[in-house]
Amino acid sequence: MVREKNYKNRHKDDMKKTIKKLEKLYVFDNPKEIENFLLTNNYLIDILFSAPAHIERIFGMALLHLELHHDPEEGWDELFIVIRTPYKVEEAIRLENRLTEEWFLDRMKETDGKLNITEEPL
Repeated sequence: MVREKNYKNRHKDDMKKTIKKLEKLYVFDNPKEIENFLLTNNYLIDILFSAPAHIERIFGMALLHLELHHDPEEGWDELFIVIRTPYKVEEAIRLENRLTEEWFLDRMKETDGKLNITEEPL
C-alpha cells in the first residue's frame, strides 16, 4: 500500500513538472485550475506540446494562452488554446479554419471534447 501511494505521488509530481514545461509555450490564464484540469485529463498534454508548431506554421508567431472554461449548470469543463494575433477578422477566421482542417480535426477524437482552439485579436 505504501509503495502504491509513493508511486502515485511520484507520478503526480512528474505530471506537475511536465505541466510546468507547458508554461514556456502558453500563458496560463488560471494556472492552478489548468494544472488540476490537466492532471485529470493528462491525455491532452501531448496535443498541447505539439499544437504550437502547427499554429506557428499557419499563423506565424502568435501569443498562445490556455483558458479553462466551465459551466457548472451544464456540468462541463473545456480547455481552450487561445491564439492571439494582429490579423483582421476575415484573415483570422480563414487561418483558424485552415488550422482546424489541416491539423485539429485529426486530433478532435483524442481530446474527448475537453480541448478547443480559438483566435482572438491582440
